[in-house]
Amino acid sequence: AYDTKSKICDKKLTELRVYALKYDANNNLIPVNNARISFKCLGTSCDIGETDRNGFLTEKFPQCMNAQITAEKDGLFRTEDTITTTKPETINLLMEPIYKTNFTVKLINKNGNIRNLYKDETAFIEMQDIEKGYATTAFYPSSSLELIGGKYFVKIYIIANSTRGIKLDEQKIENCVDMPKTGISGFL
Repeated sequence: AYDTKSKICDKKLTELRVYALKYDANNNLIPVNNARISFKCLGTSCDIGETDRNGFLTEKFPQCMNAQITAEKDGLFRTEDTITTTKPETINLLMEPIYKTNFTVKLINKNGNIRNLYKDETAFIEMQDIEKGYATTAFYPSSSLELIGGKYFVKIYIIANSTRGIKLDEQKIENCVDMPKTGISGFL
């Protein structure tokens, strides 16, 4: 039997010191304890360990050019950095808090009047951070948004229940597709 499991994670040769940090409410950098640190090289992911109470993890990593070192912790946005792990060094990973926030959706009708959603309307919100790739969704009025600091591209869809239903008139649809000829003439 052929062994398809990668041996990259078994060959940890280079000692790296990973420091996970975040900003507190006073804009001071503080350590992030228990951040999960992982390593990715050539499509293979390896769990390395967790940072200690001082935000540090000192561990041996596999050697790789352009590897991704990732820090993750609940309540914080996943952070990663691309590095080469052929010599010992210290990597600082800055993590961002995810803030839970309430929001209100208002509609502007054709006349320019602003109104609240009707009782039979729901808003579906998609938000994509322009620079960091963070994305989140929410339904209004039933949920809150989880955001990181940044600039967002926002899409809002209004969904309404209809008491009249939707009527689609009967249609005849014809699709034509060119099929290749079979046999030797189809090959040429």
